[in-house]
Amino acid sequence: MYDRRGVTVSNQYSARKDKVEARLNAAPLRSERENFLSHLRKQGTPEDHVRILATRIVEINRLLDMTAVRVVDATELDRAIEKGMDRLRADPVRKVAPSSAQTLRVTARRWLRFNNCLAVMDKPKPPFNGILFEFLSYIEATRGPQSSSINTSQGQLSHFMEWAAHRRSQLSDVSLNDIDDWIRSKRQAGVQPRSIQSYCCSLRAFYRWANVEGWTEQKIALGIKSPRIPKADRTPKGPLWADVRRLIDSITGSSRSALRFKVIVLLSSIYGLRNVEVRRLTLDDFNWESAIMTVRRAKGGRLQQFPIQYEVGEAILQYLQHGRPKSRSRTLLLSIRAPFREMHGCLLPAMIRDRLKSLNIESQYRGVHALRHACATELLHQGSCLTDIAGFLGHKTLTSVGIYAKLDESSLRMVADFSLGGLL
Repeated sequence: MYDRRGVTVSNQYSARKDKVEARLNAAPLRSERENFLSHLRKQGTPEDHVRILATRIVEINRLLDMTAVRVVDATELDRAIEKGMDRLRADPVRKVAPSSAQTLRVTARRWLRFNNCLAVMDKPKPPFNGILFEFLSYIEATRGPQSSSINTSQGQLSHFMEWAAHRRSQLSDVSLNDIDDWIRSKRQAGVQPRSIQSYCCSLRAFYRWANVEGWTEQKIALGIKSPRIPKADRTPKGPLWADVRRLIDSITGSSRSALRFKVIVLLSSIYGLRNVEVRRLTLDDFNWESAIMTVRRAKGGRLQQFPIQYEVGEAILQYLQHGRPKSRSRTLLLSIRAPFREMHGCLLPAMIRDRLKSLNIESQYRGVHALRHACATELLHQGSCLTDIAGFLGHKTLTSVGIYAKLDESSLRMVADFSLGGLL
């Protein structure tokens, strides 16, 4: 194939490629750029994307007038990117997408951080930050570094302390009335009683620890009362099992995201795994010879083993063969785009919530816990006792599964209709 000048297209492409490579080789900071690109390749970044980033980094260095490694602050970086955008907008041929500036900024930050030359601005520390850090360290030491309580407590207590700092200068000055006002503000903002109950649990645990450490008085922890949660609610919190099967059957296709999503839904519904338990699964947790899967429970850190159900095993193998990107990470479920790493905690609930909505499946719970609830309810309907369900879901006591007993109306009616006349 030839162009108008009689030059073959392949030769033309080769000449353009050689020209680009020569320009990259002649650009400043060649060794640093090669180290960064090698780092991206090790993370699993596709080669075509690496080539794009190689050209983009040269443009970033030119905008920053950076011929040697030096410290760059955020203000200088923003000015340089805006200067580059102005030049592109003035070009009558090239088009500038709305996301071009952000794309260039993200690449620049990754490049500068890799070389430790991005100046980090000191952010204002949250109020009572030192005390909160010590409390979170205490939780990590007593419950383990992977305890789900760490992130939950950090988020809830940070909100409380930020609010309390506007009233009091020290933690010891915060009174029980202040805590009541904060809980009341949450209730007025529309926070549900069960969420407020979780806030109260975090506050009680914090103030018990603070009392032992001498930060506050004991009466603070004793005075924090959780709202009463109705126990007679028979409304199913999760979808019907027929709708769960419809959700599973709706996941088709051979794309990476579809194969991964099917594994997530099956693990959450067939085994009733929690969000963090699904994300923590590693390749070493599956013994394919004996068809056994090992799960690290989020609460208590106990190990529990399950037989690998055929449908789940087939979905996992399909994902491993055709969906999971090549990575040194041993985590089972990885991100779709490089750098490949463990999935973020908020991603799984969003994926399930969107699919339930698109299928018009009714459920009070909309995330991973909806499938866990549906799993427990189906086990009860199939005749499993509460003790077996509690063990299957990883609960230590029957208290957490007592809610499912209220959903089995057929069993309750059998008990109610039983006559004691012949026994009297």
